[in-house]
Amino acid sequence: MHTLNLRQIFGFLLLFTFSVEVHALVQCPTTSSTNNGFALCATGQCWTLDGVSYCKCDLMHEESISLSFNYTEGGVMKDVCDLLVHGVTNGFTMSTYATPDQVLKRYDPATGGQGPAQALYTCNEPGYSVKPAYSAQCDGGVCFTSSTNTEFPGLGHIGGSEIVCSCPPTPNKGAFQISGPWSCAPGEANVGNKCCDRGFYREFCGVRSIKKTGTIISVGSTAGVPKILSTLLDGHPPLFNSCKF
Repeated sequence: MHTLNLRQIFGFLLLFTFSVEVHALVQCPTTSSTNNGFALCATGQCWTLDGVSYCKCDLMHEESISLSFNYTEGGVMKDVCDLLVHGVTNGFTMSTYATPDQVLKRYDPATGGQGPAQALYTCNEPGYSVKPAYSAQCDGGVCFTSSTNTEFPGLGHIGGSEIVCSCPPTPNKGAFQISGPWSCAPGEANVGNKCCDRGFYREFCGVRSIKKTGTIISVGSTAGVPKILSTLLDGHPPLFNSCKF
């Protein structure tokens, strides 16, 4: 198992510091013979239902990375990789992280197979510390395979390579990042933010309150986290399409 301490990671990358206690990261699967299925929610959108955000995510089969979520069961120490394996025959999987192809500069929608190109939007509006903006925090979210190939309230059709994951809506008191539309060709320069959608930014970077049921929010993370996780998992820094207003 490849385990890394976040404090060591941040000291090495010199990017930023989480405002949370130190956790460990694990890469799943832990061996080549272990099932590598998981849900990737990094580009997902969500709908709140009874205080929980339910997010449309992609079913993936490759290596992923996640906070470890250590727990003890039957006297044995386990983590999120064990949960992924346990879910294979029990109707669920977990949301972990891998670099979404569609947010990379090299991605071509015509051949990429992951839908339209997207970008990483950095949400950094004044006043977050006073009135936070909401996104869904999906690392470690539980996802049920029975949701595939169904119609889900607020999310519409869930395709054969998609799944619904339950993720807590989270208030962001500082800059955070979400995925959103990108209208330029692969590798095209984003001059004057011409590739970005200001309306999307205003709508989803500015969700300052949520209803218990019926609010649409994006999956998000603290600004800088996707770059860190992609670098650790892939072995090199990612080249993301990027939108900042």
